[in-house]
Amino acid sequence: MFTRKQVKEIKEYAFILSQLLNYKWAQLLEKFNSAPKIALKVKGISDAKIRRNNLSKFKHILLTQMEDGNIIDFYTGKVLEANDISIDHVIPWSFMYSDDIWNLVITSKSVNSSKSNSVPSKKVIRRLEERNKELVEIVKDPKYHEELQVAIDNNYVQKFYVALRL
Repeated sequence: MFTRKQVKEIKEYAFILSQLLNYKWAQLLEKFNSAPKIALKVKGISDAKIRRNNLSKFKHILLTQMEDGNIIDFYTGKVLEANDISIDHVIPWSFMYSDDIWNLVITSKSVNSSKSNSVPSKKVIRRLEERNKELVEIVKDPKYHEELQVAIDNNYVQKFYVALRL
């Protein structure tokens, strides 16, 4: 049985307690679910701090894959002009709430804006996996090299893709 004081304190901290319970529940689910980072998504939603970041910091890393000095659109294979470069989340940001290098590609501004939050095809997912294997071999920055390697080792592209399709 709770005292009046205890009930008052529970009511006072109800929001914090519910957020903590949701976060702990998400951590438990993460062990049994194929979608990684569930706990971070739930925490981010409960924190109400989810905002898209500027992706321009990834441009120099993604441009390391230029072919013969040409910038190639990931989706179309066409050569891009320097002023038409856009960084895109293959698996939509609205699903991941994360800017991970293994999920980012170079495309044209028009392709990026027309893609919106559409689910990528299996062919695009396979190309992303291959691109990541190539990119991890040439990225020198230890942070991004490790992030790519962890994504490859843990099959993140497939895990997120499968979860997205559910």
